[in-house]
Amino acid sequence: MATPYLRCLIVAAHAPHTGHDDNVIKEWWSKLQEAIPATLSEWPIILLSDANATVGTSTSKHVGDFQFEAFICQHDLWLPATFAECQLGQGATWTHTSGSSRRIDYVGLPLSWSYQRCTTWVSETIDPTIVRGDHSAVCAEVVFTLARPTNGFTPDWGQAERLAVDPNAVNWQGLVPLCHSQLDVHSHLQQLQDALATHLRHQQKQKDRKPVKQTLSEQTWELVCTKRHWRKALADHVKLQRKTFLEGCFAAWRHQRSDLGSSYGELTALQDKLIAQALAQFRHYGLLVTKAMRADDRAFFDSLLKDGAEFLEPRQVKQLWAVVRRSLPKFRNRKVGYSPYKLAHLEEQSARHFEDLEIGLPTPAKALLAKCLQDQADAAWRDLPSQVAFSSIPSLPEVEDALRATQADRATGFDAVPSSVYHKHAAFLGRY
Repeated sequence: MATPYLRCLIVAAHAPHTGHDDNVIKEWWSKLQEAIPATLSEWPIILLSDANATVGTSTSKHVGDFQFEAFICQHDLWLPATFAECQLGQGATWTHTSGSSRRIDYVGLPLSWSYQRCTTWVSETIDPTIVRGDHSAVCAEVVFTLARPTNGFTPDWGQAERLAVDPNAVNWQGLVPLCHSQLDVHSHLQQLQDALATHLRHQQKQKDRKPVKQTLSEQTWELVCTKRHWRKALADHVKLQRKTFLEGCFAAWRHQRSDLGSSYGELTALQDKLIAQALAQFRHYGLLVTKAMRADDRAFFDSLLKDGAEFLEPRQVKQLWAVVRRSLPKFRNRKVGYSPYKLAHLEEQSARHFEDLEIGLPTPAKALLAKCLQDQADAAWRDLPSQVAFSSIPSLPEVEDALRATQADRATGFDAVPSSVYHKHAAFLGRY
C-alpha cells in the first residue's frame, strides 16, 4: 500500500502446522522473509497470519514464540491480541476436533506507529469455514497518527504552486514591506516573498476552459459545458448512492440491527430521483450537443470546400494542401504510462540514478539547511571584512534593472510568482 501518507506492506501468511519438522518450519519463515523485496525492507509491515504457533512462554514488547517470534522481532511488530488492554473477549481462534481451543491466528502491527487506540477481537459473525468450522476470524480496529513520508519517490508530491496572475492588472494597494532589525537577510527575503505571494494569491484570474476542437461555435461550447455539468452531477449522485448502500450494509452488520433498512430506504429513494433527474438532463443535452456539433461540422466543411475550390488544377496541389493543412489539428505527443517516481519497486534504482547524477547522497532538508547556515557562518567569519563599503550595496536603479532583465513567462523554480510580474513592475518591487 503506497499513498502520500501511508506506506506499508500487507503480508498474509499461513505457516506450516506443528506436525512438521522444526527445520521445515524454520525454512518456511526464512522463505517468507526472502519474499519481501529488498527495496521495501524498510517499509512497516501489517502481518495477517495463521502462524500455527502459540505465544505466552515469554513476554516482551513483541510477544512471540520460536521462528514466529524471530519474524515478529526482525520487522519490529507487536501482537495486540496478546495484550489484555487491547483484546476484547476470548482470544481463541482455532478449535481442535477434540474440542480444545487455542490462539494461533494473529494480526501483527508496526511498533513505530503512534497509536491512539487499538482493539482486537475474535468475530462471531464472520464465517471463514471452508471444510469444517475450526478457525475464527481475527479483527482489529486501529486509530493512529500518520506523518507524511520524508523520503522515497512513491508519494505524489504534486506540482509547485504557480500563481495565475495577469501582470497588467495587479493591484499593489495594501502590500507593505516588513523589516525588523533582528532579522537576518535570508529570513527577511523569505518574509518579503511570502507576503508578496499571499498578496497576489487573491488576484489570480480564472482560467477559461476552451474547446480542443477549434471549429466549435460559442453556442455549441456552452451546450458542451452544460452537458459536462450534468454528467458530473450524475456521477456524484451515483457515487453517493453506492456509498449509502455500503454504509447501510455495514451499519446493519456491525450493530446487528435489521430496522435500519427503512431509514436508508427513504434516503436511497430520494437519491434515485436525483439520479433520474441528472440522467434525463444529461441525455437531453447530449442530443443537443450532437445536433449542434454536426451543424458546426457542416459549416466547417462548407467553408473548407469554398476555400479549396480555387485550387483544383494538378499544378495547384501545393496550394490545396496548404488550405487543408491549416485546418487540421496540430499533432501533440501524449505521455502514456506511469511516472517512475510513483513506482515503489523503482525507488532504489531512482535513488542510485540521482546519486550518480548529482554526485552526492540523499540528505534531509533540515540537515541541508543546517549545513548551509554553518557554511555561511564559517565563510562570514573567515572571508567577510569587518566593515562593508557603502558603494558595494546595490543601488535602487541596479535592483530595478535586475528585475526588468527577467524574461516574462520563463520558469521560476519554486517561486510561485510569475517572472512577468517582476518584469512589468520592477519600479514598485525594487522599492519593496
